[in-house]
Amino acid sequence: MLLNKTMKQDDDLKEFVQKNRLKRVLQVLFASLFVNVLLTIFIVYESQEYGYNVLRLAQYKPAALPLNSELLGVGPETLEAQIVGLKEKAVPDLFLLLEDESPVADGYKVQDLALGLLTSLHHFDLPRALVSLQVGVHLEKQERVLEVGDLRVTLHRHFVGEHFAAISKFVKEERYPFTCQGLFVLQKQDETRTDGELKKAFLQTSEFLTIETIFKRGKEKGVDISSDELVELVLAGDWKTFSDCIQEEKKAQDFSALMRKKLLLTYLGFSSKVAAKLLFLLERETAVHLLTDAEVIKVLAMLEETPALSLDYALTLLESKRGDAVWKAAQDFLVKAEKKEELRAFSRRDLLIHFGKKAPLAEEGKVVAKTNIKTVQKVLPAVKAKATVKSNAKPQVRLNPGSGIAKKEPAAPAKKQVFYTVQQGDNLWKISKKFHVEVAVLKQVNNLHNDALKPGTTLRIPN
Repeated sequence: MLLNKTMKQDDDLKEFVQKNRLKRVLQVLFASLFVNVLLTIFIVYESQEYGYNVLRLAQYKPAALPLNSELLGVGPETLEAQIVGLKEKAVPDLFLLLEDESPVADGYKVQDLALGLLTSLHHFDLPRALVSLQVGVHLEKQERVLEVGDLRVTLHRHFVGEHFAAISKFVKEERYPFTCQGLFVLQKQDETRTDGELKKAFLQTSEFLTIETIFKRGKEKGVDISSDELVELVLAGDWKTFSDCIQEEKKAQDFSALMRKKLLLTYLGFSSKVAAKLLFLLERETAVHLLTDAEVIKVLAMLEETPALSLDYALTLLESKRGDAVWKAAQDFLVKAEKKEELRAFSRRDLLIHFGKKAPLAEEGKVVAKTNIKTVQKVLPAVKAKATVKSNAKPQVRLNPGSGIAKKEPAAPAKKQVFYTVQQGDNLWKISKKFHVEVAVLKQVNNLHNDALKPGTTLRIPN
């Protein structure tokens, strides 16, 4: 009985000790919680008082210390492997990863690698994404460049939550959040040029505006150059060519006709039809007299889609003193354009007369092709008759009042040739009303077989 009583007292003692211990633990926890609350209130008060941004300081990453990759198992190799795994992802997937804060290696997160790939591989416009960011605490800039094969990826260790929030907002608001190079690449991939928003974004870049400024002088010669034509011009080449032209222009600040001609000759090397057209319209002397024979023949071929210009160019070449190779190319074009094989037997002189041009001197009337006598006998009489009528016409004369001496009537000044580029929504009727020319005359002068017009086509407007 005494033993039972002793055991009962021991149990009571143990229960009392456990209750007291639990009570003390709870007291300690409550005290700790109270102290933490007071400390938090104090920190917030101090941050407001002295301008510290507590949240940003909590996200601050200190400068990376040299790591022993052999001991820790992390380092550039691990980051490179992560980048290799991410670089095959599509752009929309990388945009989503900008909000992924999962750690990868070496203190970096998934969002750091995604941003590095977007800027290095897909030309994401990072400066424009951060232009609206108001930085309250200036953190030391830390960048790290990794080479993964031919790709150089720049990682931004100093970016914190505020940076990525601004970047994510920019991505959601901009349909094409890329640099001019990124927009250039996307347009090269869009061969149909059907994405109007993409083109609009490209037109607003400073690089394209520089090109547009160079060609504004074209309006001085009565040539209306559309933005679509300039886009097609620069997209005919590669990005390096475009970038080099822009850098040279920014350095020289030269918006002269010489710079424009140099740019057109550069893109002529890329077989740009727009370059060929603008070179003839804006730099006629160069297109006719200064290009090599091979370049002239190339330009003539590229102008085939604009009948009025190509006909004018071919006849201008025949009038020039280029030589047999160019004259023969011009004759071949005229035979093809007019669909008259008999023209192939004409001499250069007879061809010019046939098209109503001034015949060259006798010593310049070289035969362009071998003469087919039978064909010439059929066609040439009509041409000669036309020329005879012109030569027999007597010049008009008038008497000089008071002198009785007859004076020749001065020849009418030559009218300037007018060209018009077809715009979206144009038709022959509208153009005829605008220039006071009959539709039938427009079709005849421009060798049009139907009423269909394609925007960008250049029409010759008869005087």
